Amino acid sequence: MIARQLTFEYHAQKRVLDHIDFEFGKGINIIIGPNASGKSTILKCLAGVLKTKDSVFFEGKEINEHKNLYQKLSYLPQQISVNAALNVFEIMLLGNMEQLSWHIGRKNLEQVEKVMDEFNIRYLAQKKINEISGGQLQEVFIAQALMKNPKYLLIDEPTNNLDLKNQLEIMDKISRYARKNQASALIVLHDLNLAVRYANALHVVKNGKIYASGKPENIVTESMLEEVYGIKAKIIKDGEGRYILPKASCDSSVL
Repeated sequence: MIARQLTFEYHAQKRVLDHIDFEFGKGINIIIGPNASGKSTILKCLAGVLKTKDSVFFEGKEINEHKNLYQKLSYLPQQISVNAALNVFEIMLLGNMEQLSWHIGRKNLEQVEKVMDEFNIRYLAQKKINEISGGQLQEVFIAQALMKNPKYLLIDEPTNNLDLKNQLEIMDKISRYARKNQASALIVLHDLNLAVRYANALHVVKNGKIYASGKPENIVTESMLEEVYGIKAKIIKDGEGRYILPKASCDSSVL
């Protein structure tokens, strides 16, 4: 998926994205950056939620002209409002809405059961969606996003409302899915430790522009943390990867 000179502004106000050239490939691609830097807007433009002109290309075609986009791409926003009185099993079925008909086939039901088992949420199947916790809701919608076996995943803050153990489990599941299915996942995260741990490629956004893209070990540096986040931090590495440990000195924002 490719964006060329992607520019976007809301209602002719301050420009949110400013001539961004952006591309993401197979595996886990993670976007990081300060609040209001344009991270979520990039996902919305790539998903076709926000309409752009001649900027975003999907498998060689301009995204607004791509007829099969829904079949290959799943987008999960950061904020999900749920008013429907559906149970979790029914919500999962809706993840494959385009293939559903008045008669729900055995394959549809088996796919729901398979994905629910992978996410260990079958025990929630008959629970109303408004009766479960925020963390459980997050897991359900991430599982729903995988129902149609998408080749492209766009997910905004998938670890919201989750404790540390479940954050790692969710990221593990997304990572395994991407590897197994040769899929491309583009994820917005605030937690830099998670980003460094899971990203095949890291994209840093600052003031509506791409500050840097590349392998985490090349991108997350002390100078980047100071220039992008306004914080003085020391980066150390242990046997499993890189961890960011901020010092007390902070100019404008906190990790």
